[in-house]
Amino acid sequence: MSSRNQTAANLADTIVKLQRNQWEKEKPYSMMALLYETVPTFEDTWIECLGDLGRYRR
Repeated sequence: MSSRNQTAANLADTIVKLQRNQWEKEKPYSMMALLYETVPTFEDTWIECLGDLGRYRR
């Protein structure tokens, strides 16, 4: 593989890894936000979980 192609492959690999890490951090929060919006019966529980996730993400 040429140096130019290897550089592009390394860059693409890095971008994919960074994006995957970002998704892993945001997924639990977005799932809890969705539950908060769609299942209001447990609103207090969802708010508490969102707060816990907010503290954990920092």
